[in-house]
Amino acid sequence: MTDDLLVLSRRGAGYTVEPGIPRIKLVPRVARRLLGMRRAGPRLTPGAAKVIVPVPPPMRVRGPLPLHTLYVLSRGRSVRITPLAPAAAFLEIVRDAFNTVQLDSGRLASQFRFARRLATTAQVRLLAYPRRLGGIDQVRDAVLGDCQLDRSEV
Repeated sequence: MTDDLLVLSRRGAGYTVEPGIPRIKLVPRVARRLLGMRRAGPRLTPGAAKVIVPVPPPMRVRGPLPLHTLYVLSRGRSVRITPLAPAAAFLEIVRDAFNTVQLDSGRLASQFRFARRLATTAQVRLLAYPRRLGGIDQVRDAVLGDCQLDRSEV
């Protein structure tokens, strides 16, 4: 869906996730290691460390999808996924909100209300993992396993 900015929209009792720009931004060594790229793509901006990797058309998301679980990323010694209580989820959502333009009190109050609704109505989980490429398969497997567990409970 996105590698950066997550746009959520309220839909009925839940939320939808809007697709981002069909690209990911990676440092060249990660692009080579994870994607087998021999040559890095163009730099994000002149002098930037990250390169732009286009998402191939068959892998692109074409429209909004329902939000199932929101994962808050954290460093950890091992891979683990734990549910967050609404109060902790609210703090993480607010901490990760990005808004440097609209700073008036009405806009901020609206963002707080949205964060509160999201924290109390969506599944929010902490995904802790070691920051090393060698463990990325474990992270993927943990998230996929978590998604399968949720589907079996329904």
